[in-house]
Amino acid sequence: FPEETAEQMHYTITYVKNVLKPNWTQFLIATPIVGSEMYDAFIKAGCITNSPEAWTRTLTNHRYFNSPWISADDLNELRHRANLECNFAHNYDLAWGSCSSALALFRSVTRLYPFHIFAWDGIRRAERLSGNATGVQAAAERIRELVRHDSRSQELLQKYGDLFADVVEICGADFHKFVPTTPIPEPRGQRL
Repeated sequence: FPEETAEQMHYTITYVKNVLKPNWTQFLIATPIVGSEMYDAFIKAGCITNSPEAWTRTLTNHRYFNSPWISADDLNELRHRANLECNFAHNYDLAWGSCSSALALFRSVTRLYPFHIFAWDGIRRAERLSGNATGVQAAAERIRELVRHDSRSQELLQKYGDLFADVVEICGADFHKFVPTTPIPEPRGQRL
């Protein structure tokens, strides 16, 4: 928590991914709440001040301040990358062959975030495991279309493509050359 190092955080992520192997995880950021021991520890370390600004920044998915152990930017990136790695790149529903469960999870993500190419890749991999060649093709084409036309998808691929070699291959070797554009509308009446 307050004095947790990046190395310890990486160990926790590796432990979750390789030992616990849950079908879904949510890595959150410990938040110093007014009156808690953690709040006092962060004040003592000089990371925050006892002020209304500190009181209002109590999100568990984003850190607003640096600490001597890890910067806010590095911690936020580590949390996001860990969630992508455990939930998408190394999804255990897929590893265990639970295609219907994986499809339900990834489809729920694409309903909330239609530009999420790694959720579309999860759909593609689940369809492949279940033997649905049409579903595989449709998901791969959706990924290509999103990366061609949606700046959010392009950003995901550029930033996290190292975790998803298959997605990079689907999009072609020059995926990094895509110029950000406006989001494309969600296809109507099409469901994978």
